[in-house]
Amino acid sequence: MSNEVYKFIGFMARRSDISPEAFREYYETVHARIGEQIASKVGVSRYFRRYVQRLSPASNGDPDAFPYDVITEVWFDNREDFERVAGSVPQGELPDGVASDEERFLDRSKTRFITVVECESDMAAVRR
Repeated sequence: MSNEVYKFIGFMARRSDISPEAFREYYETVHARIGEQIASKVGVSRYFRRYVQRLSPASNGDPDAFPYDVITEVWFDNREDFERVAGSVPQGELPDGVASDEERFLDRSKTRFITVVECESDMAAVRR
């Protein structure tokens, strides 16, 4: 496929002593800036942070069943850059300063990484 998307996704949880609002504020104003500087040097084409908005316990079952506060997506335009970064980050091989900054707001013991293959339906075509 010529339009393949190479992506890894990180699931991250805030420290228990930090509110969801303070977590998001810190991530967006401090940590994302560090990520942007690194990403611009390693071939990242898109960098998303998707903050989890939990439904009420009554409509969502166990509120602790999904223990993450943010889902971070890092996209690459080519396989080589993707493989280099995706092979090192999950192993804890982080650029200088990243881990120490994460300690300020993340519960790093809960961080998990995955890679995905995306398949998108053309809903406009389905509606015709």
